[in-house]
Amino acid sequence: MDNHGRKRGLAYFFRGAAHASRYFLSGGVDTSQKELALADFRTLQKDARQFQPPRDYVSPKIWSLYSQAVSGSAR
Repeated sequence: MDNHGRKRGLAYFFRGAAHASRYFLSGGVDTSQKELALADFRTLQKDARQFQPPRDYVSPKIWSLYSQAVSGSAR
């Protein structure tokens, strides 16, 4: 993640998606995974504003969590 390459936004997005998946697979019990996902999604929003997430590759639940993080960081 410390590499400042052009794929950094994609890396943050999919790392966040992986944490979100672990959160949902735990039945919503492992809230630390949710917080890690939200942190990655918020970092992505700050560092790569032009990034457009690949919506076709994630579940609606993960997309919803991503949208929650983005709308929460816009405040």
